[in-house]
Amino acid sequence: MVKGRIEEILRTSRARITVLDVPLLIEAGWAKMVNVLIVVKAGRKIQLERLQKRTGLSRGEIMKRLKRQMPEKEKVKYADMVIDNRRSFADTDKQVQKIWDLLTK
Repeated sequence: MVKGRIEEILRTSRARITVLDVPLLIEAGWAKMVNVLIVVKAGRKIQLERLQKRTGLSRGEIMKRLKRQMPEKEKVKYADMVIDNRRSFADTDKQVQKIWDLLTK
C-alpha cells in the first residue's frame, strides 16, 4: 500500500524534485525507486537520545525500532550523498542547502 502510493506520487508529480523521507527505504528494497539516495547519519547514541526526546518511547522500544534498520555503515554504502547529522542544526542545514543547490542546478 505504501509502496504503491509512493510510486503513484513519483509517477504523477510535476515537481522537478520529489523528496521521500522513508527510514526503511533500503531495507524495503525501494532504493531503485529514486534517482539520488541521501543517507542521514547520526550514530546510534544520538538517534536514541533524539527519539526518546521526540517520542517519549522507552529505550527498549526505541532499540527494537532501530534494530529493524540496517546499520548506518551499511546504509552509507548505498548513498549517493551523506548528511552528517551529529553536530548542530546549523551545520546540518548547511549540508542540506549544499545538496539542494547541487540537485537544483
